[in-house]
Amino acid sequence: MDFIFYIFITGMGLIVGSFLNVVILRIGSGLSPAKGRSQCFSCGKTLTWKELVPVFSFFVQKGKCRGCKSRISWQYPVVEIISTVIVVGSYVVIQPLSVIGFVSWILAAAFFLLLIVVSAYDIRHKLIFDFHSLILAMLGCAFSFVRTGAFVVPNPNDLLAAIYIPFFFLIVWIITRGKGIGLGDAKLSVGLAFFLGLSQGVAAMMLAFWVGTICTLGIIAVQKVFLKKKGLSLKSEVPFGPFLAVGTAIAFFFSVDMAAIAHYVSFGL
Repeated sequence: MDFIFYIFITGMGLIVGSFLNVVILRIGSGLSPAKGRSQCFSCGKTLTWKELVPVFSFFVQKGKCRGCKSRISWQYPVVEIISTVIVVGSYVVIQPLSVIGFVSWILAAAFFLLLIVVSAYDIRHKLIFDFHSLILAMLGCAFSFVRTGAFVVPNPNDLLAAIYIPFFFLIVWIITRGKGIGLGDAKLSVGLAFFLGLSQGVAAMMLAFWVGTICTLGIIAVQKVFLKKKGLSLKSEVPFGPFLAVGTAIAFFFSVDMAAIAHYVSFGL
């Protein structure tokens, strides 16, 4: 029975991921994600169901449109795979055994699925919409009351994390005059703080900075050493939203909090 259920939620994750791709590409275009047939952005060909099977269609078609042979973005399979991992992974972590447990799972999955949309759009356009940050804050706040699988009033410090953590980002934004970090990242961190609480929220913030630094330096090194070209530099504007999402995912799925980070840092020293 469990195996069948996991197959079911895996399929559900793939379908949701396919829909998220539509949402990401139609945001700001004036087109409704829920209306209209999917089309190739290059030739306008209406896609058949065979071309819309999550992940599989991309690889069967070798990443190209069957009509005009133009390349299809890797965003499609990546978002679909990550969405599936989120749906299944959040179920494994929460292990819902009650109605409130299932509510907790749905809220967690919805939170991370919206984070995928925010991250993908931030990568493409370097923009985080206030509306998305508001929804994440609402989802994060609701999750904080059912985080344990039962309805429990959160620790006051965990609720105040939604003030502490964004305030830190706001200070950085003011000091760097918007060059070190965007104001949208401060707004985004409100939902992340509600969702994780104080200890995990601070850990997620630290992880975001570490992952962001490593990835940025890695890309710069690859460009200079292997590609022999200039592109990203330390002065480049790099979207930080995706790194906040990664830090949040690591903290949540691997139960990383400040105590865990302190332990590993002290062990390393």
